[in-house]
Amino acid sequence: MDAASGGEALRRRILSDGRHVLSGRHGAGRKPAWRLADVFAVPDQFHLAVPEFLRERVWPLYLECEHCIRGLLCETADGTLALPLSSSPEIYDDSPRAWLTPNSSYDLALLRDLYERLIELSALLGEPQTVWRSQLNRLPQLPAEENGALMYAKDAFVRESHRHFSHALAIYPLRQISGKTPQEKACIDRTIAQLESLGTSRWVGFSFVWFALLKIVQRDAEGAVQALHQFYHAFLSPNGFHLNGDFRKTGLSEFQYRPFTLEANCLSVQAVNEMLLYSQNGEIEIFPVIPVSWFIMTTQIMEVHLPALW
Repeated sequence: MDAASGGEALRRRILSDGRHVLSGRHGAGRKPAWRLADVFAVPDQFHLAVPEFLRERVWPLYLECEHCIRGLLCETADGTLALPLSSSPEIYDDSPRAWLTPNSSYDLALLRDLYERLIELSALLGEPQTVWRSQLNRLPQLPAEENGALMYAKDAFVRESHRHFSHALAIYPLRQISGKTPQEKACIDRTIAQLESLGTSRWVGFSFVWFALLKIVQRDAEGAVQALHQFYHAFLSPNGFHLNGDFRKTGLSEFQYRPFTLEANCLSVQAVNEMLLYSQNGEIEIFPVIPVSWFIMTTQIMEVHLPALW
């Protein structure tokens, strides 16, 4: 099956399967794009893969996904591209209100990631990039308030505490907004400040870990550690299971149930790794986001082991 026929089959399945289309959690456009972003989440890993794997496995997968997505995109009055339906995970409890004016920040970040990755892959494989660059240039900018804080969509403001920071996907994990320009820095700072101002009452366990990772992008070491400590204290059972709710009734969240999940545990390890070693766009930072207590400990360890290197 070639990319076109594979992508068309995927598109038809999405359009014919109500579970994908008529659900706030599983929007038509983001399903395949999110899978790719999830599988290939490690920065710069394309450069580490053998060319045969990229050519024979990764490249066809991206081509089929793009063909599917392009069949769903529509041209708007201003010439930009939009999905026919758009949402953001779990907002408004998946009620009809969760259908947002396309494109949501979440869907748009995934669309941009798809075409940015295709451009990267094309460069590595010596393939033409013109189509991917054209599609990327036709995508609108992420919707943001006047102060730079990201929104759910161009007419959907973030005005209440919520467990899912889907509107901030471009900050983390996609890291399309890294803070290298004053505008990006303002976007990160104000998006995070808005989340803080709304409080944690409607957060769950994974929210605190995701917030720690946003703090790492912001380069706020103390804020990241505080969020991780809150997660470990309030949402982990004695055996280390993540129970998602504030079952110890610490007051951090209104959710006090005990659904067992594993992803937040893994994400908390990722957060610690990112604080120790951060890589993006071919650049590696060692100890980029270290709180004072860790810095003192790290210095002492280095003082003990460094003489052995000489």
